[in-house]
Amino acid sequence: MPDTHIYKAEGELATLVERARAGDEVIVTTADNHKAKLVPVESMPTSEVPAGPRRLGLLRGQIRPASDWDSDRVNEDIARQFNEGEIFPK
Repeated sequence: MPDTHIYKAEGELATLVERARAGDEVIVTTADNHKAKLVPVESMPTSEVPAGPRRLGLLRGQIRPASDWDSDRVNEDIARQFNEGEIFPK
């Protein structure tokens, strides 16, 4: 089966997932040739499958935001990364 480019895969995700569930090898590529493979969850190693319900609050009190998390400098840096393509290249 030929690889599917990510832009085409976005519009066909439901179809590609169904093909992977049926056993087809589904490879998604990007412009710089990075690849990802869609596989059915049943075929994943047991260690990678989440077990049981998640416990809420497991990390409560252990994670603290940086003191400048909402500063003008940080917000401008995030906006620049979005607008200049570091996070979402155009």
